[in-house]
Amino acid sequence: MRQLDDESLERVHHLIRKDALSDLEIAAEAEKLHGKKLWKTEAAAQRAVARYRDSATFKRWLTRWENQDADLKRSIETQKQRFELLSKLVQDDREEGLETLSKGLQARMLTLAAEADDDELKAFMSGKGWVKNVMALVQKTVHDRYRHKAEQLKEEIERMLSAPKAKARPAEVSQEIVKTVDKVLGLA
Repeated sequence: MRQLDDESLERVHHLIRKDALSDLEIAAEAEKLHGKKLWKTEAAAQRAVARYRDSATFKRWLTRWENQDADLKRSIETQKQRFELLSKLVQDDREEGLETLSKGLQARMLTLAAEADDDELKAFMSGKGWVKNVMALVQKTVHDRYRHKAEQLKEEIERMLSAPKAKARPAEVSQEIVKTVDKVLGLA
């Protein structure tokens, strides 16, 4: 069987998988595909097909073939989740959405890390990997939001300290500043 080219071997694999022909008929088809006689006797041909059916090579192929639909569905679902994740990142202006998104991304990364082999994981986290790029974007966006909040907070504090009330009642202004800080940072 190993003398067959890839296309012919694939055909023989499917004949064995379907089990629609006898071992002798499969052996005859293999000889026809190869173009020359592979076995000296019919009994040898039948034994060769039977041994090949039980071989690790055929069992690995059969497992891959049976799992290809599941792999395709999993791949499509992964792409769909990635698209939804990026869509949420682009559309959501609220800070809570970004935190949720960031946590979701981290969970996805852990899931992929658990499923991926070492090479895939390295590729995801490499300089051009999608995970690294999305994480960088999320971090930049969160950093920009915090910088904006810090600027807003500075402006509010300056306004409060420059008000005439600040000199007359500093304790009240201090309490108002604390409340404003809590409000701007989302702690209140």
